[in-house]
Amino acid sequence: MLFQGTRTRSALAISDQVRALGAFVDAAAEHDAILVSAHCVADRFPATLAIVADVVQHPAFAADEIERLRTRR
Repeated sequence: MLFQGTRTRSALAISDQVRALGAFVDAAAEHDAILVSAHCVADRFPATLAIVADVVQHPAFAADEIERLRTRR
């Protein structure tokens, strides 16, 4: 759910930008922990980190999507 968009990037924009950098980003969540990882070549690290930072700091969670996930538990 973390990569479904931010205030300034849509999910498609995130995907396109990460792909254009030749990078890989992922996220996983447990009940008490969140892991966000990124893999890229060194010279593309600043741009990759900027995307990951935006995703982590400014996620755009749609209220209906959050409610859908709550009812699945």
